[in-house]
Amino acid sequence: MSQSKLFEAIRIAAGLGGPAITLLAAMAYVSTTMGVAGAAAITAALALLGGPAGMYGGLIALPLLGILSTAIARYGIEVVLIAVYKQRIEKKSEEGEDILEDCLIEVDGIRFLTFEQKQRIKKAIKGEFTIMLIGKTGTGKSSTINNLIGKSVANTGDTNAVTEKTQIYETTINDIRFKVIDTPGLCDSSDVFSDEKYLDEIKKQYKDVDLTLFVTNLNETRVSRDEKVALRKLTSSLGENIWQNLIVVFTFACSPLPSESSYSEFLAGRTEALQEFIEEIASKNVAQALPFIGIDNLFKKTPDGKVWLPELFTLIAERAKDQGLISFFQALGDDVNDEKESQNESSNDENQNARIPLDDEQKERVKKSMRNTILGNALAGGLIGLGGVILSPILGVVGVPTITTGAIGGGIWGLWKYLNRKK
Repeated sequence: MSQSKLFEAIRIAAGLGGPAITLLAAMAYVSTTMGVAGAAAITAALALLGGPAGMYGGLIALPLLGILSTAIARYGIEVVLIAVYKQRIEKKSEEGEDILEDCLIEVDGIRFLTFEQKQRIKKAIKGEFTIMLIGKTGTGKSSTINNLIGKSVANTGDTNAVTEKTQIYETTINDIRFKVIDTPGLCDSSDVFSDEKYLDEIKKQYKDVDLTLFVTNLNETRVSRDEKVALRKLTSSLGENIWQNLIVVFTFACSPLPSESSYSEFLAGRTEALQEFIEEIASKNVAQALPFIGIDNLFKKTPDGKVWLPELFTLIAERAKDQGLISFFQALGDDVNDEKESQNESSNDENQNARIPLDDEQKERVKKSMRNTILGNALAGGLIGLGGVILSPILGVVGVPTITTGAIGGGIWGLWKYLNRKK
């Protein structure tokens, strides 16, 4: 497929707006549900929409539709629609018009897409990643987030405040909006009468959450009563689904332990105790699948000599909702792959300056997650036109030239290239 022709097809489709997008979705629907491909899918889609391309006023011709039909067959409908929407939004932004919300509403109205497809497309268009924090005040929730994203966004100064409202922190990294929802009153409040109101607020926020971190001190001998009450109520309110995208983080790993056990033994004991409780409120399968990690926000390594930040990054790659992972990789991909260091041929350690240095095993896990999420769900379309990104190393097809000038795509492209680099 010609790069210039595909670029032009995406540009024209973006300029035509809603009707062109509806036609593209119809083409995909026809080809997947009726087994129709290529020009036949175009003809069937046009018929399904009520006739030939009269709605376009002759601006879009069948050869152009043929190019887009081939792109849909090769990359998936989400690939093409995300590219078209990104181009459309950027063009309008250059003209001083913000059409993001209109586009999100429009996606919801496309009757040829499944609910899951719509969710993934909207998430990629918005370019955001949302984390919810659960845990008592003083467990290091804010410091954990700040260390993860590499900048101070969450407030670490107030260790005594208890509020009945969620606290929201936001920052932008590589054009991705990181949103952190802290729940300071969930494990601290003794006012049972306010729990219902507080849980309702969390429930409203949770629909946008891509990842949940349950943060608790490692150097406790048991799961506290407040934590048990909070987790039980959360499971009752949000259902077992909350555990599907959750990671348990044990903080203060380097602090003195309340027993003579080694760090590894104590971590295993704390993990087992929490798993037993989660079995009570959810299920054994949920408890056994849940990932646990020990960290210390004052130190790079835990007492067993392991650097904890790369493992946390890897667990997020494996556990976060797939519709948010594109944004996560876009935001932090460059922190895993230090491009300047990689280009220095005199360096003996290709990743020594990276903020999040993955080992070989972690690289394979992250690569598998990217492959399953970006390729398996056709979300690689988020790479098209997101700033100097080339699809060919990932999809094995002809590359697509830059459509926009932003830096969003660089994180994913650089990360994928680094993970696939031959030693």
